[in-house]
Amino acid sequence: ILGVNGFEQLCINYTNEKLHQLFIQLTLKAEQEEYKREGIRWEKVKYYNNKPICDLVETKRGIFAFLDDESIYPNGNDKSLFNKMKSGLRQPEFITPPKGPATQFQIKHYAGIVTYDVAGMVERNKDTVYPDIVALANSSSNPVAQTLFVNHQHAKKTGVFKRAPTTCTQYKKDVDQLMTDLSKCNQHYIRCIKPNGSKRPGMFERDLTLEQVRYLGMLETVKVRRAGYAFRMEFERFTAKYKCCMNGMDEYEPDTYRTTYNILQSASVRDFEMGKSKVFIKDAKSILSLEDRRKQFWEDARYMLPEEED
Repeated sequence: ILGVNGFEQLCINYTNEKLHQLFIQLTLKAEQEEYKREGIRWEKVKYYNNKPICDLVETKRGIFAFLDDESIYPNGNDKSLFNKMKSGLRQPEFITPPKGPATQFQIKHYAGIVTYDVAGMVERNKDTVYPDIVALANSSSNPVAQTLFVNHQHAKKTGVFKRAPTTCTQYKKDVDQLMTDLSKCNQHYIRCIKPNGSKRPGMFERDLTLEQVRYLGMLETVKVRRAGYAFRMEFERFTAKYKCCMNGMDEYEPDTYRTTYNILQSASVRDFEMGKSKVFIKDAKSILSLEDRRKQFWEDARYMLPEEED
């Protein structure tokens, strides 16, 4: 987070809220769809819904709307913006500190409370590129300069220049398009965590790591996963990998559904569900137990092999 959280950090944190919202929705959706497809019972998971925070920023009576209105007025300024937000935003996620400066407000983000200062927000939200600058760049003999404002509102030769969209309007439009594109993809997430603030090897700072885990929304993801089943695998793969864990090979059957069930019973695994094509196991410790039995089988089998003769 920047030293003074202004307009840029507000946009960044808004994007993080939207990404977090999409991530949780897709994670829950993927879990629910798989359980439904496999005929597995599903309990509704309670999780932190950050939609009110997104609405606080992006709706017609949100922070971006107040910022746009103030940017349109010729005499619009930061103080007026702050007063209008203070009187017009009643959501509990919007906080004006009683003892803080008269230019600061707070938003209760999913990762924690962040303080912002309205100083400079109105000016940063305006698109101050004048029509003559756009015309000059487009008429330049420099090929790079010609590409700077190709899609700018003032580049359209209509004879009448419309007011260019504000920065937050363009930004919200880009974020919406990003969410649409991500929703169509098969997401894979890589979470990067910095182990310490000193850039030193072999050093692990617990508080710093926990803070990042919370900010990245990983606690919510774990909550969703723990409410469901920690492990799932197709019957064919499961029997091929763990059939050695049965007490006797005479229990093995060509029917992978039945064999999977026999393996779990033989290993005294509890809290599992048999789906249509997969087995779902609740407790990760059960998988570790299966892995220990499998490892022991191969250890014993090694001693049964004939020794090589010299």
